[in-house]
Amino acid sequence: MDKVIQRPQIIFLDVIDTLVNMAGIKSSIAKLLNNRLELGEAWFSNMLLYSQVDTLLDDYHEFWKIAMASFEMVAQTNHIQYNSNEVFEYVKRMNVAPAYPEVENALANLKGAGYQLVTLTNSSKAGIHTQLTTNSLDKYIDQMISTDDIGYFKPHPHTYLTASRILNVSTDDCLLISSHGWDIAGANRVGMYTAFLNRNQYAFYPLSDAPHFNEVDLKALSDKLCIL
Repeated sequence: MDKVIQRPQIIFLDVIDTLVNMAGIKSSIAKLLNNRLELGEAWFSNMLLYSQVDTLLDDYHEFWKIAMASFEMVAQTNHIQYNSNEVFEYVKRMNVAPAYPEVENALANLKGAGYQLVTLTNSSKAGIHTQLTTNSLDKYIDQMISTDDIGYFKPHPHTYLTASRILNVSTDDCLLISSHGWDIAGANRVGMYTAFLNRNQYAFYPLSDAPHFNEVDLKALSDKLCIL
């Protein structure tokens, strides 16, 4: 059951696997890893893991560099030969991943309801711009915030706190929408409202506080937010 919340002033939007569908990119990467689909998933998981390693080490690399390093690690572990230039061309496809089919209408509804929509993503600044413009979603977004602007990847609390400071709002005036349990956990930690999109890819982290909303897609969530 949804928790009772006040209408948030800002809606922060994760992008990868929340607004855009990465399934095709993972499959393409898997082709370079001897057509092993599980290694495409391992590449993506490694990419998330080592972005967080960067943050724990107080270091920061652009997300595409971590994507390349993660591919190299998976390939080496599985004794697979590869061409770095070819891998880079496939990694760049993250920037043109297609939006989920309900996303544009849902964002239009949220925008029409008066919400301020802001991305908060681990994607690079250039990457997020391309992802949104490719899918004609940029017209709904008031501001694009990337971890490039902050120097820490999600789910470090500093990332969410800095994003709210950039917009000059309190975290309790913000709602984060994400399909990643670790992302929801990070936003919960700093007092944001949270909405988990359960797209049957990732489970919510059960040791964190439950999200305020748990919906199957952005349309179902937007229907509830538009009546707040």
